[in-house]
Amino acid sequence: MPWLELLPEVGAGLIVQREAIARKIAEAERLESQAAELRAEAYRDALALESTARGLWPAGAIEAAKRATRTRTH
Repeated sequence: MPWLELLPEVGAGLIVQREAIARKIAEAERLESQAAELRAEAYRDALALESTARGLWPAGAIEAAKRATRTRTH
């Protein structure tokens, strides 16, 4: 919002508000990046868990369990 400073006689209060907004935007961007990293980590963990399960149960049992879960949640 650099246009704010181009207005005549802009008060310090408006500049302070603009700076607070800029801090919120920066924090949101940081949190979005952190959330994306966490989602990627969770996805990798889910793949590892499924791989472990596939080593313990036959593929048919896993697929049947997945189908049963999908029908219960929809």
